[in-house]
This record gives sequence, structure tokens and C-alpha cells, in this order.
Amino acid sequence: MKTLSMPRPVAIGVVVLTMAGFLSQTAIPAPKAQLSREAKMEWIAHSLREMQTIKPGMTGKQLLKVFTVEGGVQQIPPTRYVYRDCPMIKVDIEWKNVHQPRPTQTHKKTFVISKISKPYLEGSIVD
Repeated sequence: MKTLSMPRPVAIGVVVLTMAGFLSQTAIPAPKAQLSREAKMEWIAHSLREMQTIKPGMTGKQLLKVFTVEGGVQQIPPTRYVYRDCPMIKVDIEWKNVHQPRPTQTHKKTFVISKISKPYLEGSIVD
């Protein structure tokens, strides 16, 4: 039985063109619809109301429903958290009774918030 083969440069060209075609279909993001000014203001107002539900006296478990731990190096338990819907919106947290011998987790869901800052904007930290 005779096998068919193509010259090496042609085979490489076919592979390159196939990959280029595949990547051109997946690498171009779909254009995003522009939000109106009113829609942007509504999103910000909703987000602020959600962030303001977190108060001193609440637990870390309650905090993690709205915020998540910011990336980067932090103490245990972490003190910088980012809003789940936009990691550039941040708050600083102070905890009650965190001076335990050695907390073993990055955050204890039972820790109690003693102080929360107002939300502020800052660039994202990526690990």
C-alpha cells in the first residue's frame, strides 16, 4: 500500500494556515455594547448600596458575600478586600480579636469586623 505525502514546506504551510484560521475565530472579542450614562449610574448606585450592607459587627463569612480577598501579599487575616463585581473597588477591614496565637487560614469566616473603610478606587493587584 502506497502512502501519500506532501513536501515538508507545504505541510508546514497547511498547519500554519489552519492555526491562523482557528485563532482568528477565537481571539477577536465580540464588540461590547455601550452602556448609557443612566445605566452606568444605576450600576454604581446598586453597587454602593450592596457594599454599604457590610457593617462593623458582621463576620468574615458575611463580608465574603459581597467582597473577596485582594491579591498580593497580605497579613492573616487579610485587610484589603475587593468588590466581587469590580476588583478596582476596594475596602480596608479591621478585625476584632485577631490577635490569636496563630490563625491558620488566610481569613477566618468567624472573625468579626470592627471597622470598614468607605469604598475607594485603586488599580487591580494580580497574583
